[in-house]
Amino acid sequence: MKEIVKSVVDVSRYIFERGLVPGKAGNVSARINGEDGFIIAITPTLVSLQDLNEDDIVLVKDNGEILSKGKPSSEVNMHLAIYREKPEVNGIVHAHSPYATGFAFSDKKLKRLEGFGAIKSEYVKEVPGSTYTEGCRGIWTIPCDIALPCATQNELNGEEAQMLVDNGCICVAEGANMPSTPGAIRVFQEAKILYAPGKASNAGGVSVSGLEMSQNSGRISWSSEEVDNKLHWIMENIHENCVKYGTEADGYVNYVKGANVAGFLKVADAMMAQGIF
Repeated sequence: MKEIVKSVVDVSRYIFERGLVPGKAGNVSARINGEDGFIIAITPTLVSLQDLNEDDIVLVKDNGEILSKGKPSSEVNMHLAIYREKPEVNGIVHAHSPYATGFAFSDKKLKRLEGFGAIKSEYVKEVPGSTYTEGCRGIWTIPCDIALPCATQNELNGEEAQMLVDNGCICVAEGANMPSTPGAIRVFQEAKILYAPGKASNAGGVSVSGLEMSQNSGRISWSSEEVDNKLHWIMENIHENCVKYGTEADGYVNYVKGANVAGFLKVADAMMAQGIF
């Protein structure tokens, strides 16, 4: 076990030294198999990977029980889920690479990864009622009540939005940065269906990052339940503000308008509180 813990520390320092993780981002773990399941050795939250020691590594049982001192990375549940589903996986490196972020903004295209489509088509075989379509275009032709575009920017255009509406879709909630084109947004709003823009419905990840920064700044540590409760409150508050500022005369809630107004007022109030106005 000691050797595995050391390997987690070594890999963590390695990826930091090579600029693959900035600040306190990123997390690394390794599986430790036992007779009664497995445990994982995972990096702690709010600690820079360059400053890690073996005593900082947190041991977590396969059911999520923490077996050692410290608080594991906020991504611990993702690590555990992968280990449960993929017994052949013995280590996970989750880097927040500035290079990958920069490449994403470059608008260059990656070649299709061979075999990735096969993985998705295997899912169809194992999950009755699911449908696989090649690329991201065909998926919006499938009739549904709720659509969740959450892969990439501009993945849903006006024509596809109209197909969703014509097929009876009543709700579109974004789970990525601007996955719907302006044309698609216009279709949703003209049809008066519930359309939640990513700046509102996809705010959870950024919110949790903010909660981690708050803990770090205040030198405090919240339990996962406390963080979850705060996240619930944040998301509920976002919804309430969208309804407050986005409800139109006919009762339709324009979540784009509500989110924009609420966001503007939040920034304006903060500027005025600091005397910057």
